[in-house]
Amino acid sequence: MSIGFRLVITSLLGLALSACSTIHDAIGPDTPRSDLRESLQAPLTISDSGSPFCHEEMVVTTTPKVIRTPEPYHATLYFELDKTTFTPDSLRESVKIYKAVLERRNRHIEVVGYTDTLASSQYNDKLSKRRAEKVAQDLINAGVDESRISTVGKGETVLKVPTPDETDEVSNRRVEIDVR
Repeated sequence: MSIGFRLVITSLLGLALSACSTIHDAIGPDTPRSDLRESLQAPLTISDSGSPFCHEEMVVTTTPKVIRTPEPYHATLYFELDKTTFTPDSLRESVKIYKAVLERRNRHIEVVGYTDTLASSQYNDKLSKRRAEKVAQDLINAGVDESRISTVGKGETVLKVPTPDETDEVSNRRVEIDVR
């Protein structure tokens, strides 16, 4: 063999052996690992030095952390004409709805009141707000933290069933509850 070839082989062998004595990876056994990195990366196989020439391997496995949150929830309750009193069906449903809202802890709850087109717009705006506040108070009484609830009264601005003015429509006399 020629001297040049021997020098090249000796140099490559020296480089390979020296690679086993230092850490070249950004993620090595001495590098701290974050929870975020752990949860996002697949299992990783690295050697003590990160060199392909080192034969001692260490397997680092991680299990991603899965946080399950309840699905968004939407419910509607209906009211008697010109009152903050539920219809009989909504009164029965309210117990189930309040329980479902209560199960979704630490979530924001938006309570929006609406009216039909009977009465003036100004009166309906106030009535829709009173309906929303009634449902919010029921939720607070059921155990929901008041700071999680926001209320809005939209009057007759968003009709569930389009009707002309001065029309009695129970589907429009409602409060919608959205939990996100």
